[in-house]
Amino acid sequence: MECLGWLFLSPVRWLFEWVLEKKRLIVLYKLGGEGLGDTLAITTILNVLHREEGVRGVVYSKFPTLFENNPQVVLNLDYRSMPHLQRSILKSIFKYLRGKRVICVGSEEWTLGTPPWRRSSGRHDYRRFYLGGLLPDIADDLDCLKKALPFIAISEAERRQYDEHFRHLPDKFGVVKASVGASRKHLALAKNWSIEGMQAVVLSRDALPFSWVQLGDGAEPALDGTINLLGKTSLRETFYILSRAQVVLTVEGFISHAAAALGRPLVIVFSGYHNPDSFYYGPAKIVTGAPMPACAPCYQNECTTPGKPCTSSISVQQVVDACRKALDKQIN
Repeated sequence: MECLGWLFLSPVRWLFEWVLEKKRLIVLYKLGGEGLGDTLAITTILNVLHREEGVRGVVYSKFPTLFENNPQVVLNLDYRSMPHLQRSILKSIFKYLRGKRVICVGSEEWTLGTPPWRRSSGRHDYRRFYLGGLLPDIADDLDCLKKALPFIAISEAERRQYDEHFRHLPDKFGVVKASVGASRKHLALAKNWSIEGMQAVVLSRDALPFSWVQLGDGAEPALDGTINLLGKTSLRETFYILSRAQVVLTVEGFISHAAAALGRPLVIVFSGYHNPDSFYYGPAKIVTGAPMPACAPCYQNECTTPGKPCTSSISVQQVVDACRKALDKQIN
């Protein structure tokens, strides 16, 4: 049945691609998973295509807040706000129209030119840049994505609103995201360094000679010596605070993607969960253990190696030095 549907819609797909091409538009959608960072990858793809071809996008996702005020997005469709039938129909339409102008970002593995239900087998090769796994449709055709960053837009109206709302914040501060958090159903806890290590960095006056603001969900451990905003900011407010930070210290995750998108000096403490070479964060300072153990990268949610050697070998001084270098670059 799916085969007949796909074949039947081929003329419609060709016509739709022709219309989109004439209007210099592209459709990008991501509906699988709950990852904010993965969904933000839509802006990486769109940013590159906008620069290379001048296209703008129709975006369909679970997190439309990520794309607010983005001048490259002409239509921002919210999956969750639609009635179940409507969103299912729209998802099916986009699935059958997938091609060079309708692109699925992650979750639906597919080889361009084959029926959309014929999924590729095997695990993604995470040794490649991470968009290789998120963008199977066109990743091989856009090598420039390997050195591309996501994009977040903050309007002047938002800035005025949040300037007033967060007027209690000091003029200069750093942002710390101490762990992956506790709000998601499936947590990659193996990404974490140590709360004690993050605490020591915050209290070290060598790292950052002014205040730290702590962001994250309300269930994360609060660090002493920070302005505690755990669980107190919306997504757009988080972007605003990140945009003002002199330096951002975090484990790998959504905050690292967002800080890179906003062009902030960034320090990421990487565990052995990922291969750091799979990611591109511009001039960010990446801190890893040395040497990395044989079990890394593991891509496991929780570590099964006694002592977690991928992060236990990371010293507080390494992270302090990375923060200092990131801050010096910002000042200079």
